[in-house]
Amino acid sequence: MTNTELLAQCKLNIRITSTSFDSEINQLISEAQTDISNACDSAFDADSNDDCRLVILYVKGLFGNGDERAWALYKERLANIGTRKINDTEED
Repeated sequence: MTNTELLAQCKLNIRITSTSFDSEINQLISEAQTDISNACDSAFDADSNDDCRLVILYVKGLFGNGDERAWALYKERLANIGTRKINDTEED
């Protein structure tokens, strides 16, 4: 998924239709990609549905007043996917 597609999906999930907050959302997308890469000890995979869903949860969890449920789900899934990716790398 390209950054433009990620932006569109994030905006859809936080129910924003204007372009007024695009720079803030793009900043959160960038931060999410870095966070995911650091947690997984591998580069963010734009072709991975799991990685892209994590970005959407990150943005939803932190944009504006935030969404506590989305943030908690992000942290839980990040821990799971990070562990899985690290284990997959060790087995290779």
